[in-house]
Amino acid sequence: MITRDEWKKFLEVLEEMPNVSIAAKRTGIGRNTYYARRRKSWAFAEMADRALELGREAGNDLAESVVFSQMRKGNLRAAEFQLKHNCPRYKKPVQIRIGDAGRNTKFTGGVPMVIVDPDKEGDEENPTASVGR
Repeated sequence: MITRDEWKKFLEVLEEMPNVSIAAKRTGIGRNTYYARRRKSWAFAEMADRALELGREAGNDLAESVVFSQMRKGNLRAAEFQLKHNCPRYKKPVQIRIGDAGRNTKFTGGVPMVIVDPDKEGDEENPTASVGR
Protein backbone atom coordinates (compact mmCIF):
# COMPACT_ATOMS: atom_id res chain seq x y z
CA MET A 1 0.00 0.00 0.00
CA ILE A 2 1.40 3.35 -1.08
CA THR A 3 1.16 6.05 1.56
CA ARG A 4 -0.15 9.57 1.11
CA ASP A 5 3.38 10.92 1.60
CA GLU A 6 4.69 8.66 -1.17
CA TRP A 7 2.00 9.91 -3.57
CA LYS A 8 2.82 13.48 -2.53
CA LYS A 9 6.50 12.85 -3.36
CA PHE A 10 5.46 11.35 -6.72
CA LEU A 11 3.52 14.54 -7.57
CA GLU A 12 6.46 16.72 -6.47
CA VAL A 13 8.81 14.79 -8.75
CA LEU A 14 6.25 14.99 -11.56
CA GLU A 15 6.16 18.78 -11.16
CA GLU A 16 9.96 18.94 -11.15
CA MET A 17 10.33 16.61 -14.14
CA PRO A 18 7.03 16.24 -16.02
CA ASN A 19 7.55 12.65 -17.15
CA VAL A 20 5.61 9.77 -15.60
CA SER A 21 8.35 7.19 -16.26
CA ILE A 22 10.98 9.33 -14.53
CA ALA A 23 8.70 10.10 -11.57
CA ALA A 24 7.90 6.39 -11.27
CA LYS A 25 11.57 5.43 -11.34
CA ARG A 26 12.59 8.10 -8.80
CA THR A 27 9.84 7.24 -6.33
CA GLY A 28 9.58 3.48 -6.82
CA ILE A 29 5.89 3.74 -7.73
CA GLY A 30 5.09 1.79 -10.88
CA ARG A 31 3.67 3.50 -13.95
CA ASN A 32 0.74 1.07 -14.02
CA THR A 33 0.01 1.86 -10.37
CA TYR A 34 0.04 5.58 -11.18
CA TYR A 35 -2.37 5.17 -14.10
CA ALA A 36 -4.67 2.94 -12.03
CA ARG A 37 -4.76 5.61 -9.32
CA ARG A 38 -5.59 8.26 -11.97
CA ARG A 39 -8.53 6.16 -13.20
CA LYS A 40 -9.86 5.60 -9.67
CA SER A 41 -9.55 9.15 -8.34
CA TRP A 42 -10.51 12.22 -10.35
CA ALA A 43 -9.03 14.41 -7.55
CA PHE A 44 -5.67 12.67 -7.90
CA ALA A 45 -5.88 12.92 -11.70
CA GLU A 46 -6.46 16.68 -11.39
CA MET A 47 -3.49 17.06 -9.04
CA ALA A 48 -1.31 15.02 -11.40
CA ASP A 49 -2.44 17.08 -14.40
CA ARG A 50 -1.62 20.27 -12.49
CA ALA A 51 1.83 18.92 -11.55
CA LEU A 52 2.49 18.01 -15.20
CA GLU A 53 1.31 21.45 -16.34
CA LEU A 54 3.54 23.26 -13.84
CA GLY A 55 6.50 21.10 -14.80
CA ARG A 56 5.99 21.78 -18.50
CA GLU A 57 5.67 25.51 -17.84
CA ALA A 58 8.94 25.46 -15.89
CA GLY A 59 10.59 23.60 -18.77
CA ASN A 60 9.25 26.13 -21.26
CA ASP A 61 10.56 28.99 -19.11
CA LEU A 62 13.97 27.34 -19.00
CA ALA A 63 13.99 26.79 -22.78
CA GLU A 64 12.98 30.41 -23.38
CA SER A 65 15.75 31.64 -21.11
CA VAL A 66 18.26 29.61 -23.16
CA VAL A 67 16.90 31.12 -26.40
CA PHE A 68 17.15 34.65 -24.97
CA SER A 69 20.64 33.97 -23.65
CA GLN A 70 21.71 32.75 -27.09
CA MET A 71 20.13 35.78 -28.78
CA ARG A 72 22.11 38.09 -26.47
CA LYS A 73 25.27 36.31 -27.65
CA GLY A 74 24.35 37.09 -31.25
CA ASN A 75 23.06 33.63 -32.19
CA LEU A 76 20.95 34.34 -35.28
CA ARG A 77 19.35 30.86 -35.25
CA ALA A 78 17.98 31.58 -31.78
CA ALA A 79 16.63 34.94 -32.97
CA GLU A 80 15.08 33.29 -36.03
CA PHE A 81 13.46 30.64 -33.81
CA GLN A 82 12.06 33.29 -31.47
CA LEU A 83 10.59 35.32 -34.32
CA LYS A 84 9.11 32.35 -36.21
CA HIS A 85 7.38 31.01 -33.13
CA ASN A 86 6.28 34.22 -31.45
CA CYS A 87 5.73 36.92 -34.07
CA PRO A 88 2.83 36.52 -36.53
CA ARG A 89 4.72 38.45 -39.23
CA TYR A 90 7.41 35.76 -39.36
CA LYS A 91 5.23 32.65 -39.15
CA LYS A 92 5.04 30.51 -42.26
CA PRO A 93 1.52 30.19 -43.65
CA VAL A 94 -0.09 26.78 -43.25
CA GLN A 95 -1.50 25.49 -46.53
CA ILE A 96 -4.77 23.58 -46.35
CA ARG A 97 -5.98 21.89 -49.48
CA ILE A 98 -9.74 21.92 -49.95
CA GLY A 99 -10.94 18.43 -49.12
CA ASP A 100 -8.06 17.81 -46.69
CA ALA A 101 -9.64 19.64 -43.77
CA GLY A 102 -11.79 17.13 -41.97
CA ARG A 103 -14.72 17.72 -39.68
CA ASN A 104 -12.44 17.62 -36.62
CA THR A 105 -9.91 20.15 -37.91
CA LYS A 106 -9.20 22.89 -35.41
CA PHE A 107 -7.53 26.16 -36.32
CA THR A 108 -5.45 28.08 -33.81
CA GLY A 109 -5.25 31.85 -33.77
CA GLY A 110 -2.25 33.74 -34.98
CA VAL A 111 -1.13 31.29 -37.69
CA PRO A 112 -1.61 32.59 -41.21
CA MET A 113 -3.40 30.03 -43.40
CA VAL A 114 -3.81 29.74 -47.13
CA ILE A 115 -6.65 27.55 -48.37
CA VAL A 116 -5.81 26.02 -51.74
CA ASP A 117 -8.29 24.49 -54.19
CA PRO A 118 -6.47 21.52 -55.80
CA ASP A 119 -8.69 21.83 -58.90
CA LYS A 120 -7.19 25.27 -59.55
CA GLU A 121 -3.51 24.39 -58.95
CA GLY A 122 -1.36 26.55 -61.14
CA ASP A 123 -4.14 29.12 -61.64
CA GLU A 124 -3.41 32.77 -61.00
CA GLU A 125 -6.47 32.86 -58.73
CA ASN A 126 -5.14 30.11 -56.48
CA PRO A 127 -5.04 30.32 -53.45
CA THR A 128 -8.81 30.34 -53.21
CA ALA A 129 -8.87 32.23 -49.93
CA SER A 130 -6.44 33.55 -47.36
CA VAL A 131 -7.24 33.47 -43.69
CA GLY A 132 -5.40 35.38 -40.99
CA ARG A 133 -3.07 37.28 -43.30
